[in-house]
Amino acid sequence: MSKPDGIELALYACLRYEEAVLKNLPKEDVERRWELDDAEKEVVLKWINKRQKDITDRLWWLGISTK
Repeated sequence: MSKPDGIELALYACLRYEEAVLKNLPKEDVERRWELDDAEKEVVLKWINKRQKDITDRLWWLGISTK
């Protein structure tokens, strides 16, 4: 298991931002900005969460906490 590099840590920060935007924007704004319906939005959020978990799991392995 390798340590996440700077690119992955930057990606993690971007994913956190996009997740917050997707969860907090009104439905009409999400549809206008990304052209996603509710089902597609859930798929994107699921992928974001899995990718974030992949990065944080490797940080935990190194003894670095993200909380």
